[in-house]
Amino acid sequence: MDAKPNQANPAESQETTQSPEINNTVKKDKNPEKKPAYKQWWFWVIIVLGLLIIGGIGSANMPKSENSDKKDETHKEENNTQSSDGGETSKETESTPSSENSGGYKVGETIVFKDSKITITNVTRNFSTGNMFAVPESGKEFVKVDLAIVNTTTAKKSFSAYDWKIQDGDGVIKDINFTATSIIDGGFTSSVDLAGGGKWSGSMVFEVPAGDTNLQLQYKPSLFSNTTVINL
Repeated sequence: MDAKPNQANPAESQETTQSPEINNTVKKDKNPEKKPAYKQWWFWVIIVLGLLIIGGIGSANMPKSENSDKKDETHKEENNTQSSDGGETSKETESTPSSENSGGYKVGETIVFKDSKITITNVTRNFSTGNMFAVPESGKEFVKVDLAIVNTTTAKKSFSAYDWKIQDGDGVIKDINFTATSIIDGGFTSSVDLAGGGKWSGSMVFEVPAGDTNLQLQYKPSLFSNTTVINL
């Protein structure tokens, strides 16, 4: 008798066919899919912190409002204002006169600062140095300005010639003519150091248009100070 071929058991065949799917399912369960970054809790924490930091920097760099600036200026003025014996008020800083003069000071008038007193004692028009090598240009003249300085503090203080300029009637501002100033006696060409209570007198020479009657001497001892004007 011929032997019958072995027939596959349907159950075993089905089991064999399904086993890869079961294995894939098991692998998926063991290795779950990773969530996108935006679904992670830490992602939003970083976003919120970043927005808070950016907002803080932006508010710090925002310009002050006009009202805020005015309040700050008012507060500074109130702090710098002191009452005198006569009941009047005056602002005092090291480089600002104790009494403001919007029209400018006059020759012979003493300008009182917190740390010094300065007086323009005399002005000489058409000044001649007596030196043939130090003469004004054509159409110009030399003006010699004599000044007296007092250090009213108890500490040493320096006064510089570079703090002085002259403005002519056309609005041109010039420095001291150092060539002419260096020739004359007491010429103020660089700086002078005064001990506490020290006094000094000297002269400066400027070159201006001949016959100009609208000359203004300007004194500005620092970048942050007001310009003091003396009408010549």
